Amino acid sequence: MCSRTSTIAPVTGDGTLKAQPESPLLPDCLNAGHTHPGRRWAKHFAQARSVPAWIVIEAAAWTELQLAGQITCPASYAPQVEEFVEAYAWLKAEMAEAGIPAPDPGLTPWWVWVQREPGHPQPFLDDLQGMGDPVVLELRLPPGELILSCFDAWHAVLNRWPLYDSPEAEAAIEVKIRAGGPEAESALVASWMQVFDLAQLYGDPLGPDKRCVQGCIWQIRLEYVTRVVSTAELDSLPLS
Repeated sequence: MCSRTSTIAPVTGDGTLKAQPESPLLPDCLNAGHTHPGRRWAKHFAQARSVPAWIVIEAAAWTELQLAGQITCPASYAPQVEEFVEAYAWLKAEMAEAGIPAPDPGLTPWWVWVQREPGHPQPFLDDLQGMGDPVVLELRLPPGELILSCFDAWHAVLNRWPLYDSPEAEAAIEVKIRAGGPEAESALVASWMQVFDLAQLYGDPLGPDKRCVQGCIWQIRLEYVTRVVSTAELDSLPLS
């Protein structure tokens, strides 16, 4: 995936990476001027100029990260479900609009958890299902490389459902969709921007701290990893 440019990083007994040479985080000024809503919330979750996050990857990818010092994700790794192709293409386009374009057109972004559930930021054991040999990494990510969205609302985008922030907006969108034609499609796609609004969704002003928040980033660098999380630390998803 990437050229191998570093040696394997030593890890302590508790899974914490030993100190590595620091790499400066992306300066805030680098992408200054972008007002895309997906960029709005990174600073809300940031601590000391970086955003705590968690990623679940295969052990082979973790080995590659340690060897290469950085990894990207080939587009072939994205879910190859025909119904979802449009949603993932739309998200990639929005990342570009936000000033975070793909470094290569053949890539898909890495997905990370910023807040798996309110009050429970890291993943659940259930999030490891379907993976061959999963590894959970705790990360500190540069805000300028990250776009955040609502995990629950993302399912509306995947299923081509409209999103809205108030009953009035819902009614207006439904009128356009029922009318059909190009305006219906434009209204539907435009409504998906609500996936980035962590303050208010479906007329419910819960705010970002009450949402399931996911993030997308094009590249994971070794210096972003703070530790390997043991599966013994993970809880099971609470029954609803």
